[in-house]
Amino acid sequence: MKRFSKKILTSLLVLITGMNVHAQLPNQVFKAAGSPVNPKVTVTWNRYYDHAGICELCKKVAAA
Repeated sequence: MKRFSKKILTSLLVLITGMNVHAQLPNQVFKAAGSPVNPKVTVTWNRYYDHAGICELCKKVAAA
């Protein structure tokens, strides 16, 4: 039994590490419902914005 579970764990590890993970491309992301066709400020919501990034977005929104 111990040998069998060791083989299963090894197989799972090989499968998990062999999988390729791809980030989404901009053309693969759904647009939000009700969003305009050409927005004045484009914001990508599939990434993390730090403080500087949020300040930059706020400046763009204020200027628009």
